[in-house]
Amino acid sequence: MLEIELCAAVVMITTGKDDKGLKIYDPGYLNTAPVRSSICYIDGDEGIFRYRGYPIEELAESSSFVEVAYLLMYGNLPTQSQLASWEFAISQHSAVPQGLLDIIQSMPHDAHPMGVLASAMSTLSVFHPDANPALRRTHYTDGQNLYKSKQVRDKQIVRVLGKTPTIAAAAYLRLAGRPPILPSNALSYSENFLYMLDSLGNKSYKPNPRLARALDILFILHAEHEMNYPLLRLGTLLQGTKTGAEAAQDSPEQTDDASLDLPQKRQRTGDAILCMLGDIKTSFNDTLKSTEPLPLPEITPPVEILASL
Repeated sequence: MLEIELCAAVVMITTGKDDKGLKIYDPGYLNTAPVRSSICYIDGDEGIFRYRGYPIEELAESSSFVEVAYLLMYGNLPTQSQLASWEFAISQHSAVPQGLLDIIQSMPHDAHPMGVLASAMSTLSVFHPDANPALRRTHYTDGQNLYKSKQVRDKQIVRVLGKTPTIAAAAYLRLAGRPPILPSNALSYSENFLYMLDSLGNKSYKPNPRLARALDILFILHAEHEMNYPLLRLGTLLQGTKTGAEAAQDSPEQTDDASLDLPQKRQRTGDAILCMLGDIKTSFNDTLKSTEPLPLPEITPPVEILASL
């Protein structure tokens, strides 16, 4: 066993049980850099947050989420004609199979929406086998080359962008004890999501424009976040790096499942944020009554954008 110090964090480098390769214990990924990205750049200390070189402030002020999604996927903002085609393609894929909605409705009424969303997204492959390389392999074609086709890739991109809000809304409505609402192609991306959440099936319902724009900006801020947790998990599997989940786990499936229980992951979930917001009222009132100076948050581009909503 060899112990080395990197970034003030001690890591252990050992061989695996089968004595093949190295296993690195790296809590919090403090020393792991699996890839280099040209899509997103974040420097919190300097207050820099960019997508494809564009400042996030500029995109939040002048672009829609759908435009930003195009930018992230293809490296440039769309022209007016490209944007119109892109929006139309996404809207055409916003409906989901009735069988998938039935599966969502069959889940426990108190199932967590994130669990329902993840399960439903995985189930999409059953309804769209054309997207599965293994099922496209024949005596005449190699399924491994499926996604070398730009047409195939583009179709799956708009399919995911179109169906995710519909599935997410259905997951929320299941928790609320209400049936799923079909999307409306007459609304914008964010308006459509709010429509499915709040319309109760009233086709003349129009979401509040300010809420729709605020949601659109939130989507922009969360569209890309450099090396996010799922990508780091993928890097872990590719490099044989262990996280603090279970250093003894060796299979990708076990590592992936164990990583879901990391304390770092739980602390970043929406549930934890909602609990924190519930605690702020009492804590803030106590702080105001004390003589201690009030701590100010670090001002970053996302904070400034959210404060302006």
